[in-house]
Amino acid sequence: MLSFFKTLPAILLLCFLAGMVSKSQAAEFHDLIRAGDLDQVRSNVARDNILANMADEIGHSPLHIAVIYGQLRIVNVLINAGAEVNAVDRLKRLTPLHYAAFHNHPKIMLFLLSRRADHSMADSDGNQPLHFAAANGCLSTVEILLQHSANPDCLNKNWQTPLHLAAYAGQKRDLFPSSSQKKSDYLSVTRLLLLGGATPGLKDIWQNMPETIAWQHGQNKDFARSFTHLMSGRGLHR
Repeated sequence: MLSFFKTLPAILLLCFLAGMVSKSQAAEFHDLIRAGDLDQVRSNVARDNILANMADEIGHSPLHIAVIYGQLRIVNVLINAGAEVNAVDRLKRLTPLHYAAFHNHPKIMLFLLSRRADHSMADSDGNQPLHFAAANGCLSTVEILLQHSANPDCLNKNWQTPLHLAAYAGQKRDLFPSSSQKKSDYLSVTRLLLLGGATPGLKDIWQNMPETIAWQHGQNKDFARSFTHLMSGRGLHR
């Protein structure tokens, strides 16, 4: 027993050094992903597939990083190497699918969904990927999620649906930097959500309906009128 306690500091030191090596390996691997170095990423995970799930200090896994940087082929390599497709980060419990919606990557989104990504997972604010897609005014990502049975009436912690976020029409660019600058994109998203079964008239925790937000935050009154027109059910099938 005494010999164990004598060797304990050495064991702890070895564990500490091993942890430092792992962090260094992970950082170097993440840099390869950001750079889009497919061959090096493939050879690294072939040697040690543990790398496929080594997260950084904020919980970004290699798959998170590959999605953020739009590296579809690397996403494929990582998932084939055992990367957790529904991994959550430590920032806001965002999944790779959240980031695909946040950064408008429809091809990556389709691939993740084909590999069993869960579109119903919510982040720490209750937002599902469809919330992000609608907030960005990205028709293709909204369409993909609806085609995969995402709930058009999903609620975040502020009781807001994707329609509420579409109603801002890009006025929340501080939160959604990839959001479209075209008002028409948000009208197209709104039409698609309504055709997909979204319920008009739902109120958030501040008792705002989506059209209320369109009038309050829209700098373009023509957008608010068109948005309200759609929410009333007119012009949906044109």
